[in-house]
Amino acid sequence: TKESSKKESFKKKKHKPFHALTKFSSKLIKNKKKLVSPSEINDEKLRKLFKLPVTEMIIQKFSVSYSNSSKSTKKLGKLFITQHFFCFLSKIFAYVSKETFTTNNLDIIPTTRKYTLCLKYKDSDITHSFTFRNDKQFKDTLNALNLMHELQDESHLENSENEDDDDVEDQSTLNQDDWEVILSHARKISYEKGDTIIEAHVPSKIGLSYLSSGSTNVMINPSSEEIISEITEGSIIGELSLLTGEVPTVYVIAKEDTELYSICPKTISKLYSKQPNIVIKLYHYMCNIVVQRLTEQEKSLSQHIKEINERKSQDSK
Repeated sequence: TKESSKKESFKKKKHKPFHALTKFSSKLIKNKKKLVSPSEINDEKLRKLFKLPVTEMIIQKFSVSYSNSSKSTKKLGKLFITQHFFCFLSKIFAYVSKETFTTNNLDIIPTTRKYTLCLKYKDSDITHSFTFRNDKQFKDTLNALNLMHELQDESHLENSENEDDDDVEDQSTLNQDDWEVILSHARKISYEKGDTIIEAHVPSKIGLSYLSSGSTNVMINPSSEEIISEITEGSIIGELSLLTGEVPTVYVIAKEDTELYSICPKTISKLYSKQPNIVIKLYHYMCNIVVQRLTEQEKSLSQHIKEINERKSQDSK
């Protein structure tokens, strides 16, 4: 009996580590949906994951290795570049690590390492290093960072010198020359009155579009006469789908004969490699348009709810 109890005790001890491993594995499987995959990150997920402002959008993303001078280990992951942040995300099995860098507080540190960008906060001694796969990715990121610094410096200088001077051009916004460059890469499309330009729940074929003439109605259901909003000459459409990667949720119908210039995401990406300053300003512009339109829709919805409640109150009397 003593011998059998010893064997039983040995079995329990022997299987304890395996039991712990099984428990850990089952926990990972249960939480599989909670794990973040860098390849699945879109604008909304990035903002939520890194707690970024609602106007931040992904301009570029690269596969990099990251390290800093306080630790000897290197991490492989994705670097996401937005208007004001560098966001690094690494996922190794179940372990997720992330780093956020505010670009206006970063200095570029010279290095001899190939395809490597070294950065340091002004008030810190720790150097952060990003190594890219090739020279093009390295130069694109370096140019983008330099441009961000220039735009921020010019904006601060302009504000400090003369905040009320309306004649001074804002260097962070698109000017006439910028629009001409963008439109030179776009294709012209004509629509007749009543044509569907964007169809709800169907991937958009027009990308980002600039209305050069005419106007459009935005509707939830084209068979009804209820119009959410009207988009007129000189405005853009398709910006939300381009920024989020999601299919449209509304219909855009030509209110009259309409012409627009359409530019697809691939063309914007090519333009970024040649003139990143214009694309960054274009993203700023699109973000402002999205915020403006969401604010208008929120006001419209609030007014609609108020009217419904008033009708209900009158009916009950």
